[in-house]
Amino acid sequence: MPETLYGLDVSEFRHPADRAAQEAVEKVVLVNKLGQALEDFENLYQDRIKFLGDNVRLTERNAPRMIGLLEQAKEALDYQGDMELFVGRRYSFRIEVVGDRNPTVLLPDAAIRQLPDPYLLFLLGQAVTMVKGRVLKVIHLADGFGSFTEMVPLAGKVLQLPLGIYLRKMQLTIDRGGLLACQDYDTAMRYLTLLAGIPLKDVASVDLDARMEQIHFSDTQEKDLVESWGHVGGTVFNHRRAWSNERFVEMYNWYASGEYGKIIQAHT
Repeated sequence: MPETLYGLDVSEFRHPADRAAQEAVEKVVLVNKLGQALEDFENLYQDRIKFLGDNVRLTERNAPRMIGLLEQAKEALDYQGDMELFVGRRYSFRIEVVGDRNPTVLLPDAAIRQLPDPYLLFLLGQAVTMVKGRVLKVIHLADGFGSFTEMVPLAGKVLQLPLGIYLRKMQLTIDRGGLLACQDYDTAMRYLTLLAGIPLKDVASVDLDARMEQIHFSDTQEKDLVESWGHVGGTVFNHRRAWSNERFVEMYNWYASGEYGKIIQAHT
C-alpha cells in the first residue's frame, strides 16, 4: 500500500521541459480563449456523450478492484476530488483522461485484464496527476485543433508546433506522478519498457540498467556519425531518441538524481 504524500503539489515534481512547453503554448495569441471555448464544449457535450455511450462506467459494485486502485492513487497523491472511471474495448496499455470539471478516466480492457495491480496503480497515478496538475485544458485544445485549423489555417499553423511539443513534454511529468502513486520504481520502469514494444510476458526479465546503457550507446554512436558527416549528415540524422526511450531515460535519471526520494521524505 503506497504511503500518502501529504500536501504534495504537482509543481514540486514537474519536469522543466513540460513547464517550458506550456509557457510556449500560453504565449500564442488567442490560445486561452480558444482553450476555454473548447473546454466548455467538451464538458457539456462532446466527450461526455462519447464516454457514456461507448464505454462502461466502473463502480464499487461491478469493479471493486479498479475502484480500490483508483482510491489508492488518489490517496497517495493527496487528491480529494471526484473522478469517474470507465473501461472501453481496445488493446492498449495507455490511459485517457478528459473533462477538466468532471474528470473522466478511460482504461482499456486489455490493461485491466493483463496488467498486474502495481502497473494499473502507475497508470491511475498518471491520471490523477493530469487532473491535479490542471493539464486537461491544453489537451482539450489539441483535441479540437483539427476543426480550428480548417476554420483558421494561419492560426492553426501558429498553434501546431507548441501544442505538439507540450503534449509530449507533459508526459514526462505524468510519468513522475505515476511513480509517486505506485511508489515502485521497478514497476514504473518496466511499464515504460512496455511502451518500447517489449512483450508483456518478457518485460519482467529486461535488465533496466543494461537497457539504459543500450540507449546511451545508441545516442553516442548517432552523435559521432552526425559529427563525422558534418553539415550534410546533420540533415539526415537529427539525434532524436524514440519517445518511449526518452521517457525511460528521463525517469531513470530523475530517480537516480535522488529527487524522487526527497519528495517521498518531505511528504510522509
